[in-house]
This record gives sequence, structure tokens and C-alpha cells, in this order.
Amino acid sequence: MTTVSLIFISASVGARGRNADADVRTIQEQLNALMPPNRTRLAVDGKCGPLTIDAIKSFQKVVCGMRFGDGLVEPDRKTIAAMCDASSKAKWSGMAPPPLTPDDPLSNTPPGAEINVAPPDPARVAELKTQHENTPAPPTFPRNLAPKADGEITLFEKIVTKEQKYYRPNLRAIFVNGMLTTGDTHMSHAMLLSTNLRCPVYGVFNGTQSLRTDFFQCVADKLGPGAAGGDVPHTTAAYRLVIDAQLKAYRTAGLHLTRVQFIEALIAGNTATLQLFRALRSGPLSDRSIPIYAHSQGNLITSNALFALALADGDAAVRGRTVESYGSPCRNWPPGIRRRDHRIALDPITLLQLRRSTDSVYVKQSLGDLVATRDVHGFDVYMAHDPDFIINSCRWTVFGFVETIDPAVLAESLVQLGNNTIRIKRVFETLLEDRERCADEVALKYATRQRRVAKLQMHRMINEPNHGKPLLDAMVGCLTSGLWTSKDEEEMAAWLTSLRHGPTP
Repeated sequence: MTTVSLIFISASVGARGRNADADVRTIQEQLNALMPPNRTRLAVDGKCGPLTIDAIKSFQKVVCGMRFGDGLVEPDRKTIAAMCDASSKAKWSGMAPPPLTPDDPLSNTPPGAEINVAPPDPARVAELKTQHENTPAPPTFPRNLAPKADGEITLFEKIVTKEQKYYRPNLRAIFVNGMLTTGDTHMSHAMLLSTNLRCPVYGVFNGTQSLRTDFFQCVADKLGPGAAGGDVPHTTAAYRLVIDAQLKAYRTAGLHLTRVQFIEALIAGNTATLQLFRALRSGPLSDRSIPIYAHSQGNLITSNALFALALADGDAAVRGRTVESYGSPCRNWPPGIRRRDHRIALDPITLLQLRRSTDSVYVKQSLGDLVATRDVHGFDVYMAHDPDFIINSCRWTVFGFVETIDPAVLAESLVQLGNNTIRIKRVFETLLEDRERCADEVALKYATRQRRVAKLQMHRMINEPNHGKPLLDAMVGCLTSGLWTSKDEEEMAAWLTSLRHGPTP
């Protein structure tokens, strides 16, 4: 690597860093490109050893002006920003830095891929500069407090004392609320999700001001990076070239920002989007195994934040992310994510997607239910239908209507829920109430698998203080309901009953 370009890392590199192999290689290559001629080049091997850390410290002291370099490069921090600046090469060599020009390379753009854009409007330049200068501080994570500020991220944990040993603190989830949601409502919905998942939930607060303000913010969100990125076929790579061309034009106009800073300025119109973008890039929420639960406008916020993340750090930064959408008006999502779309049939907000796809799970709601709840869009309404969504995700359909449920697939879905007694109990209660034809098959297949490989887990679930007995009753009811009960079902019901207060397997 002989030229300086913008670089992106998924996590910290250096002393006490996470030191992912690809990130270490990126930093080693960039340090080699910036090093004075008299320094020995680093081996680009992906291993963060003493020589790499020493080079980082030297760069921090000479170029960044740190009195004591800590030897750590973090995403979107001072050190990596300096590494993306072509003038740093001269600074490290002790020469006077050349002035910044719009010709500084912005990315490894292949020959012939240049894109011409119109010169930016001066008013827009000033607007983006103001948005960049007024961006909020990085998010913090207070615990179990109703948020007040737009974009505030709070850690919610709903733990019942008797069920504490069944709580799963090693798991995490992210919740992004929709429009017209107060801080208290956001907290209650996040707590509801924490109860349902039995794990801590990071709530990203999409603050509300008024119906008119929230409506126009939704319109702006729908026209954000997700809309533009969705128009580029199959990948954000082409859109990234557009962003680089725009950034070069803005630099010519006097707005000297890195790509990440420029992208932050583009999404700063919604503080929740900006804070979610920052949280997904670094800190505890950067782990791509953490699923995102987005409701209503929260889907637009999540989509824009993920598109911005892909534009800043590449498609790999979002690949493998799981998004659970509820009542979503969002049409476009970045490639590589795993998304399941939950829709209540009478919810008109979902019509704004203007699309129908195989990742959608529908739940029908009768007019009687509508009259009783007077709501088909609230997050609590969607959570009340959680067992229906689990069941309907394992169905065979014709023209969108439920035809039959695959018992083996549904039993495997329950296995994937682990020891979440609450959700498994609710599924069997729903099967017993509404779908007696397949309830016994699902219960038999699930119990057979548990008896074979997870006896201890099943014993603990059956004896759980608040939900164990209802789970046992629902499963036994499923096994013995109907006109005829087989010997296998009778024997399995007896085995499950023997687990209640019985000896540990």
C-alpha cells in the first residue's frame, strides 16, 4: 500500500484492543503507507504484536499530539481520523503538512468508476456543517430509567426475583420505538420485550414532540439513506461511490470532513438514527449477534442507521445482523441482514412498505379483536400476538392464507428458544386453544427431542416457579386433546408429569 486512503475497522486495534485479524491488517497497511522512510515497515500479518503497538504509539505522539500514546486505535476516534488524513504522512516525517485539497483520495475507487455530481448548494454546505458541529455526545447507557432526550440509549432489565436464575444476562437485544412514544411508554415497551426475551434490552429512544412533527420526521426518514441506497441494485457499493463523489464536491466547497463525519451529518436530522449508528459502530451494541427489534418508525431509523453503517464501513459491517420488524413502513434494507417482518393484517402502516415478500409473517385479527383493543399497531399489541407469529412462521401457505403448520419445523423453532419458558408456554397454550389438529404432533416432537438431549433443561422449565405448571398443563393438554390419543402421546404426557417436583434427571 503506497497511498493513503480512508480506512474502516469494525473494532479496536492495539493495546487492549479486540484485534480482529482483518482490522489489524488494515491498520498495519495504513501505518506502512504513512511511515517515514527511515522506519522499518510492519509485517502485514494480522497479528498485533509489540512492533505494531509501538508504531501506533509513535504515530499518536508525533501526529496526534498525545503526550503518552495509548497504542490503541478505535473506530471513529482521533487516531484513526488522523490516519485517514494524507497530511499525516508529512507530519510523521517532521515536514510541514501540505494544505488539504479536494483531490485527497477518498476511497479505493477502481479506474473508470468516477461519478460526477453537481456542485453543492452553499446553503446545504452550511446546513451540514452546522449539523456536524451540533451532533450530540456519544450515547451512554443509564439503567431502568425512562428516557427524556431524543436518541438516549438506556439499558432495561426486567428481572423477577423468583425467576432470576432463568434470566439470561449474557444475551442482549436492541429496541427502537416508533412515533408518538413518550419516555414512559418506551420504558414499558422495552421492559415488556425484556420480559418476553428474558434478557437485557438496550432501548434507543425515538422521542416525540407532536403528531405533525413526528409525521414530517417519518417522511424525512423514509427519504433518508435507506431510500437512496435501496435504489442501487443489490449492494451499497455503488451508493458508496456516490457518497465519495459528493464528499469530494463538499470538500471543494470548503466542508472538510471524513467520510464518517460526512455520513453522520447526513443522518443528523434524526438524533435517534445518529445515536444508533454510533452505537452500532463501537461499544457493546457493535456485536452483530445482537438482534434489533424495531417498531413502526423505528424501522426507518434502523434501516437508515444500517445503511449509514454499510456506507461508512462496508457491507460486511451489517452482514449477519438480525432485525425483527413490527408494523414496519420501511421499504428498503441493506443487503446481508437477516430480517423477519411481523404484520397484523389490519395494520394500515405496513401498507407503506409497498412490497410483499417471503420474509413477512402475518397474523389475522378479527373485527371483534379490533373493537376490543382499539389498536392494531401498538408494540404491546404485537407482543400479545408473539405466539401467533412463532406459529405462523412455520406454516405452508397458499395466496397468503394459512393452510397447515409443519409440526417438525415448529418444534425446532421452540427448541431454538432454549429455556425461555414464558414464550414456549404461550405457544402451547395458543396451539391448545386454536389448533388442536396439530397441537399433539408439535408437543410430541418437541418433548421427544427434549427427552433425548435436554432432560435437565426440561426438568428445570417444568419446575419453574411461576410458569412451569402452566407449561406442563399446556403440553399435556396438547398431547391428550382430540378424539384419540396414541400410546406414544400418553407415555410422553406421563413422563412430563413425572418431572414436576421429581428427582433431577
